[in-house]
Amino acid sequence: MTVTRRTGMIGGLAAVLSGVGAGCARTAPTCASLAGRWGGTLRTDRQELRLVLEIDAAGVASLVSIDQGQERIPATGGTCSADGVKLVFGSVGGRLEAKQTPEGALEGTWRQGAALPLRLDPLIGDAVPMRAAPPQRESLEKEVPAARAGANAPALAAAWRRGDRLEIVSDGRRAVERDTEVTDNDLWHVGSITKSMTGTMLARLVERGTLRWEETLESALGALVPEMRADYRSASLLDLVTGRSGLPTNIAMTKFILYPRVEADPRASRLKYAREALSMAPAGAPGASFVYPNNGFVVAAMLSEQRTGIPWETLVRDEVFVPLGMESAGFGPPPAANASAPANPVGHRNAVLGGRPVAVGVGPDADNPTVLGPAGRAHMTLADLTAFGLAHARGLAHARGLAGSPDALPGYLSAESWRLLHTPPAGSDYAVGWVRRADSTSWHNGSNTLFYAELSVNSATITSAAAATNWAEAEAAVTRVMEAAEHEAVSRR
Repeated sequence: MTVTRRTGMIGGLAAVLSGVGAGCARTAPTCASLAGRWGGTLRTDRQELRLVLEIDAAGVASLVSIDQGQERIPATGGTCSADGVKLVFGSVGGRLEAKQTPEGALEGTWRQGAALPLRLDPLIGDAVPMRAAPPQRESLEKEVPAARAGANAPALAAAWRRGDRLEIVSDGRRAVERDTEVTDNDLWHVGSITKSMTGTMLARLVERGTLRWEETLESALGALVPEMRADYRSASLLDLVTGRSGLPTNIAMTKFILYPRVEADPRASRLKYAREALSMAPAGAPGASFVYPNNGFVVAAMLSEQRTGIPWETLVRDEVFVPLGMESAGFGPPPAANASAPANPVGHRNAVLGGRPVAVGVGPDADNPTVLGPAGRAHMTLADLTAFGLAHARGLAHARGLAGSPDALPGYLSAESWRLLHTPPAGSDYAVGWVRRADSTSWHNGSNTLFYAELSVNSATITSAAAATNWAEAEAAVTRVMEAAEHEAVSRR
């Protein structure tokens, strides 16, 4: 179960949101006193995800997302009591904290970054939660300012594309302490949405024969990384980028914070990082269970660097940004004109007291170290982000043979590659940097814990939608305007 997907920002007091629960208990809790099944719905993207918490007679707790492949994710830490649960699900970096109500429900929050309210009611037999009707949304022009104000976010923007039509609505300020308004041409950090761009670059190299999806880590990296654990040697390149390699989400924070924040050529750092990642104990069964793949994308990108002799930054620019016309795309935090005049939105963290947004600027502490680039370190305009999404919508529509969908990008990728990028392994909802949603659309989110963004692709309607904020705590506001953008992309004439 992979409810949200982020690349965590590590710096100062910030924690790794998509890690495996640093500082949390690593021993599975015993919850026999609460044996049973509970179910409820959680709003994360434009649909509600139906969740089931199961505790067997031996007290082993696990969580299942009915709409995301129904893979069983065991609790890896936490506590249980007659009053409720505090459970850690390490492989997805999630935490469930809920108290038992007089009616026997478990009511509290699910946290994978921002805390989201969650109520789990007792289930009878093999029953699962009912789907809820999708909310009705106003026009994007109304939803963006209303959602931004409701979340107290510094800025919020949303966009959609269909054919040659592009609509963008932006509202708010680039930084809380400045009066400079955001514009439709501003740059936004897109976090883990970068993974789909790395995946697209890898597909281009596969089609040239530089890489092979099925090649094992033993054959590809055995000589280069002799310290690789035996657990990973039979994993493939495709396993790395679909979260099936067994690699933990991140390397240890104590090691990660030692990497340079900015490097002109990070190839040596990525090789070092890969050696550290591949020497770690698995966080899941290789080839059989999902673990969110920050490490997987860095290792895959390192392999592409070793094969080509070219840094990932140059590869993704030459293979993705340039051919798809993404002229604004770059790496790291969106740049500023100068210290007193931010030229783009500035990332914000939470104040120590009060929960309000505080701008962090655009210096080295405003993003992850460069080594993590392939997993989540790109920025761009919403125009270019939706252009990337529309390219995938067109390519996938053509690959699926949908009526009226000729190949809009002849020669860029084959139908086989478009399908592979958006097709999860059996029993999973996670493809190559894309989440396959219950309605067959593709989606991903991203955050460095300062910005938060979402992108969706609909091959049936050949549309894409995106939204972003410069305060990650406003995730719910992005979800809200994404619903409006996706609806308008299909319905607006």
